[in-house]
Amino acid sequence: IGWQATLADGQARHIKEKSEFEKLDSVLSLPRKYGIKIVYATEILFHKQQKGLHYKHTRGRHYNPPNLLSLEKDLYIFAKRFKDKVDVWNLQDELSTFKCPLYAWPLYHKVAVDAIRKADPESKVIVSSEPAFQEHILKVLGKNYLTAVCDAYFSPVNGRRYLHLQYAEIAKEWNLPLWFSGFGYPTKSFYRTRAKTMGYENEDAYSIYRKPVDSTAASMTVHRLEFGADCFLLYSAIPSILSPFKLRPTNIYDIDGSIINVAACYASICDFLQDTEKSKKLNSPYSWLPVYAFRRKGKNYIAFWVDEGGLNRYGSIRYGDYLIEISLKGVLKDCFGNLYPSQTKGNATLIRFEGQPLYLDVGNTGFSEISEAIKNIKFKELIGIRGFCSGDRKGKVFFNVVIRNLTEHPIDGELNIRCLLYTSDAADELDGVDLGGRRI
Repeated sequence: IGWQATLADGQARHIKEKSEFEKLDSVLSLPRKYGIKIVYATEILFHKQQKGLHYKHTRGRHYNPPNLLSLEKDLYIFAKRFKDKVDVWNLQDELSTFKCPLYAWPLYHKVAVDAIRKADPESKVIVSSEPAFQEHILKVLGKNYLTAVCDAYFSPVNGRRYLHLQYAEIAKEWNLPLWFSGFGYPTKSFYRTRAKTMGYENEDAYSIYRKPVDSTAASMTVHRLEFGADCFLLYSAIPSILSPFKLRPTNIYDIDGSIINVAACYASICDFLQDTEKSKKLNSPYSWLPVYAFRRKGKNYIAFWVDEGGLNRYGSIRYGDYLIEISLKGVLKDCFGNLYPSQTKGNATLIRFEGQPLYLDVGNTGFSEISEAIKNIKFKELIGIRGFCSGDRKGKVFFNVVIRNLTEHPIDGELNIRCLLYTSDAADELDGVDLGGRRI
């Protein structure tokens, strides 16, 4: 799979000895061996900071800006040594104003980019920072100083539409590619100190593996088909793929398998989505059922899942037992490309699933026909309820149940009853129930 990875260790500002260069050289040789492209991230604001200098309002944390001469010299030597093994240079920083004022940042960015391109004129450069900083670079320095706009609101799950749209709008305005940097998979073990804040409790059966995988697939589908992301970077999970037993012992990395599982999903779904040619978000009759139509390798597809995020959020899978009937025929797949079971009913497809993202290959069916089918899609949620049966002396049986609607929508559906009948006598006899003269 031809996918992107980032290596963010900040070595450019620390290397002093020849042996350290050789050590990093061997690290970079491993992904190159397997055809993995490396996006090398270096935090230039931490580079050899000047202790006697700081900007107003940045005192207290990271307030010493780097020495420009050493920044230029070191990055030039570094880029010259590794230009054949680094595909993209990411001048990575979470650039809040406590680190560097907006007006000063282009100076450091220009020095860093000029040094890298002096060693490698064809180098690609991006920045992991807030939209305002990237837009400021474009306005002050021009398009030559950014290869693409990088969506740096890392987490691929539980997306906030208003945050990511800012990057998409900048990329569109400046006619630049939009790249997405994936990061922060919220499993119970990964960032375990934040697990409670993220809403993952110990009894959550979906939280370890399935929920991050499904949320990643849904969010990446939105980023590609709605926002138009051209490239996906896999940030932070890659060390667990290359060397799962040599990670630094912090709460950022944990090797229970969950990161590897999500990384495989990330690589699989992004590889699948990067072949899409055009896409359209369809008008679904159900607000919790987002549906997209897209074209891939000469065939049209439909992507859908059950999302509880509403209009401003996406990627929050609402698990349940659902049944969809759509008046189209096709081949159904999950986010890993595996076939998913479905049934045919005349010219319609019946799909029973639990809310996870699924992708229906409908061949050459046109977008207009697909849109019409989505308008008439039938969606049912199968809800398990408990009640009790009672019988009278005349042989009549009653099913007693109380249902309270806690949703914002009216409940309209069918009630299918499967009963186990018993009485105290039957419990004693262990062989049956006398009901209206019949032995059951």
